[in-house]
Amino acid sequence: MGGHVLAAQDRDPDYVVLVEYGWVKNIHTTDQGTRALISISGPGALVGEQAVLLNTPYTTSTVALSAGCALFVANDRFSRLLEERPTLERCVQRMIMLRSRDTEAHLASICAVPPEQRLSDCLRRLGQRYARRWGGQFELIVPITQQDLAEWAGVSRETVERILRTWRRRGLVATYRRRVIILNETILNGFRAECGAAEGASVDPAVVNAHQNSDAVRQIPPADPLVKRMS
Repeated sequence: MGGHVLAAQDRDPDYVVLVEYGWVKNIHTTDQGTRALISISGPGALVGEQAVLLNTPYTTSTVALSAGCALFVANDRFSRLLEERPTLERCVQRMIMLRSRDTEAHLASICAVPPEQRLSDCLRRLGQRYARRWGGQFELIVPITQQDLAEWAGVSRETVERILRTWRRRGLVATYRRRVIILNETILNGFRAECGAAEGASVDPAVVNAHQNSDAVRQIPPADPLVKRMS
């Protein structure tokens, strides 16, 4: 069920989470209360491994976007698995590096481009990983809200509503409750809409700080009632 917290920010790490199916988001909240959505992930994602490996508190809260199933692996068990299986250790290291690269690219995006491009970049990233395609169109299979998109792109919800409204009028997207269908892939190729006065390329410094201070796991998935535990 959406809203279930798999790992809480600032809590000492007790386990890592492997998402079997479903969707999750990672959120970092600053001391001032600003929320930044760091990543969204689907099945197969690993959550909390950096905190476990570094023995430091979780830097984000991982929250379910939908019903799902996850495997919770205790710290000592996870550490033993890495010691016993060098190939697994290399895979985890590579995943951490790829996630770091994704986070850096996203941070550069929200700092350097207008709101329309930030939102386009967010949809493009989701479309590359999680989309149902037919013809020249595709539907994101992630149940995402406009508030989620706003927190991820570093803009206000009102700005997301305005941009999507403009894109709907231009036949670029169709939106429904927690659903986005891309009708024209121009949006994923760096589309920059010329719609009225934008918020500009500036972004709340607190949002940038939130991204920089999270070890944010790339994007993670699901979580909910049906969870398994491995001790």
